[in-house]
Amino acid sequence: VQDIYKASLQAANLILINIILLFSRVYLSFLADLLGVLLDIFRLVYKLAVIIASFLIIFYIVTILT
Repeated sequence: VQDIYKASLQAANLILINIILLFSRVYLSFLADLLGVLLDIFRLVYKLAVIIASFLIIFYIVTILT
């Protein structure tokens, strides 16, 4: 990444992608069955997506405010 502005825009795009997983929480069991993975593993992936999205939001806010 060449500068911090482009990095913040990339973070914003990644946030939008991760938010899709967060909004699909109602259908976790359906998605786990569709992908053929155990529900516990899919919940772990969901929790990791929440953590990643949280860090990306913090990074985006910090870079926009500076």
